[in-house]
Amino acid sequence: MDEQTTIPIAVGVVIHVDLRINYGIIHSSGYGRVLISRNFDKNLVQLGNWLSVEIEPNTRPILTFERTFCNFVDAGKPKIIDELLPTGTSVSKTGTVNLRIQTPVFLGNITFGNSVGLSPHLGRVYLSGTVCKKFKLSPLTWIHCGVVSVTPCEANFNSFWEARTTGCEDSGDPKLSQCVRRCLGRFHAFKEKNVCILQLFNRHNKNAGFACVHSFDFAHTVREEDLKKASAIQFSTDDYDSVMLKHN
Repeated sequence: MDEQTTIPIAVGVVIHVDLRINYGIIHSSGYGRVLISRNFDKNLVQLGNWLSVEIEPNTRPILTFERTFCNFVDAGKPKIIDELLPTGTSVSKTGTVNLRIQTPVFLGNITFGNSVGLSPHLGRVYLSGTVCKKFKLSPLTWIHCGVVSVTPCEANFNSFWEARTTGCEDSGDPKLSQCVRRCLGRFHAFKEKNVCILQLFNRHNKNAGFACVHSFDFAHTVREEDLKKASAIQFSTDDYDSVMLKHN
């Protein structure tokens, strides 16, 4: 029997819908943003709905990665699933529909007053200096956040989500401890400016995959030569390798 190729399946929440040219975007665990255009259904692809869909690399000529931030596109019909995180929408005074999700977030280093945390199912979440100072947040703790979808840029540490509200979270919940794990890695290569790839290894010094780290994930400025020489870099990652450096 011929070995069958497994088609990857993305699971995520609809964060954007454009009815003018009939497409939507979901933010998924492990695959980032996924374009829904080939099998777009306006009754299914609605803001705030959670979907699962088979995917393949995005090679669309118009809805490119540069325009949509989507590395993948739907390869089958999306299916609606239960919410993985509490999700809601609101309408602003201008009539704009806004998406907000409630999620636990594991807080990383506070760099220049700002921080990036990790959320189960959403990955990296940006917390501004105002939020960190107002709620007196501490690194390496669990908090509860109301987050909104944002366009990644240097100002928000290239994050797709930003926290607007925070509250206490039960850090003793065993489910949370399973969402984030500590890893060790070594410098492998630079992916782009201020983004490097770490090769992960376990206690037996065996290869355990790769992960991306941003320069602002470090607690302090790290020189390129020191990064390359480091025998081990310790950091935290969620189940989908959205990476946040703790210390080196």
